[in-house]
Amino acid sequence: KATIDISHFWLMRIPPEQVARRLKGRIAHVHVSDCDGVNHGDMPPGRGNTPFADYLAAIRETGFAGAASIELEFPPDPKGMAAWVTEAHGAALKLLKDAGVLRADDFAGGHADFAAVITDIAQGIVIHAVGNFLHQVSGKRSLRR
Repeated sequence: KATIDISHFWLMRIPPEQVARRLKGRIAHVHVSDCDGVNHGDMPPGRGNTPFADYLAAIRETGFAGAASIELEFPPDPKGMAAWVTEAHGAALKLLKDAGVLRADDFAGGHADFAAVITDIAQGIVIHAVGNFLHQVSGKRSLRR
């Protein structure tokens, strides 16, 4: 199975249609981060020009039902780390809601299947937003259409 790193696909100019066609049933995980389309950046979504809506729609078409991580490099000013992480988390939630793969009621009220865990790693920070950007469809978890 594959990890889809949306900004890497954008940097390589892999069209979203190829994601849907070639990776159906083969996606294990999704990374969400932004870039300027030329340089790898792992910025909060919205700071670059990655066409998230197109990629998220393609990922949804594959039938993927799983987790996504927000992948970040360090901010320009390390003192702004908390704001950087907060911005990335809020922007990613909005992207997923706008794409129809996350609903506010899926995690409102502290549902146990939604967790946000911030983990420091050598190259930056990863926020794991695990679970409930999915919903129930006939008892099977799948991305919302």
